[in-house]
Amino acid sequence: MNELIKVGERIDSYLKLKGIGINQLGRLTNTSGTQIVNIIKGKKFGLDKIYILLQVLPDLSPNWLLFGEGEMLKESDAKLTALDKVISENESLKKEIEHLRTQLSYQDKAVDAYQKSFTLVTKANEDLQQVMHLYKSQSDKNQN
Repeated sequence: MNELIKVGERIDSYLKLKGIGINQLGRLTNTSGTQIVNIIKGKKFGLDKIYILLQVLPDLSPNWLLFGEGEMLKESDAKLTALDKVISENESLKKEIEHLRTQLSYQDKAVDAYQKSFTLVTKANEDLQQVMHLYKSQSDKNQN
């Protein structure tokens, strides 16, 4: 098997483990998703691409990536890497957006209910005014 294909398969394994999309990695490396796909498929690519990948994926072991030796991830301390922080923040923002959408949906339903109530109250008020007018007309006829 071609060594470039093996490197591509290892990159693909890393992306799946980390939950990183191809286009997201493309943005991180200032390349396109298509270029990342080409690397994953084992098409020819320069050493500069590997260098950039290792810079933006600091926990990825170069020995594992290039030679399949050792562990995929470098030994790391308890600190999150910059990429992990971005991913974590992204997930938090997604949850917050979903929460806000839910709140907005409830508020829209409340506004609709208030509008219906206002319409009913307005109609009831008109009906009461007509009844009052009718009673007043009857009262005026009875007094004459």
